[in-house]
Amino acid sequence: MEIEASGEPDRESKLEQPRVAGEPLDFVLSEASATSSPFRRSGPSPEHALHPPLSERLANISSRLATQIWTTDCFTTTLSEWLRRPVRYVSTLHEIGPVTEGSATRLGIEPGSPVIYRRGHLVMAGHGEQHVVAEVRAVVAHDSLDPEERLALESRAVALGHLLRRRGVRRHTRAVTPASGNDGTGRRLLKIAATLVVADNPVAVVDEMVYDNALTLSRHLSCKEAFRRHAESFPHRA
Repeated sequence: MEIEASGEPDRESKLEQPRVAGEPLDFVLSEASATSSPFRRSGPSPEHALHPPLSERLANISSRLATQIWTTDCFTTTLSEWLRRPVRYVSTLHEIGPVTEGSATRLGIEPGSPVIYRRGHLVMAGHGEQHVVAEVRAVVAHDSLDPEERLALESRAVALGHLLRRRGVRRHTRAVTPASGNDGTGRRLLKIAATLVVADNPVAVVDEMVYDNALTLSRHLSCKEAFRRHAESFPHRA
């Protein structure tokens, strides 16, 4: 079974080239608006400076979130801090199977070795509803976990990063890129690929998708801006 989001080879592995503080992101989310906006060519008006277009505000806020994800060692904690509310892991898949060749290379294990395939949502409660803010997928090297950790994962209720914190897990982010479209769960915002490492040994490869809810439910937008963004996502409800 294959659940990893990217089948492309990891040409510039973060294990070989550790991230340097201040290193630029793999993308500039606000680049398009910066080059297309007439205000950028003629200089911002006082009104624009006080009330920038919503698209520009969203690009800037998304870029800030992407930077925080790029530098974090725990994706779940970062989203919770961004939203200023707790998020919980809700499992949609948990099974053991043989590792594929692509994941085996990133994990440094033999093809066919046992791995745990995990998929789930990060959910935030608000206004009496459960809101999915991200999807997380992981391929975990089964033999890299101790019996207690395997049992904890079998509960299907714990986020992988939280579980591995006691062992000093480090997260090596390979890519943070903008995403678009609706995958049936929500409007996609950011796509992330990373490797979780303990004592210089890869433990899991993870692929994550952050949804637009991470913007509209955060306190980084005003109520009016959040409503406008929600109306854009669901025009038939506006």
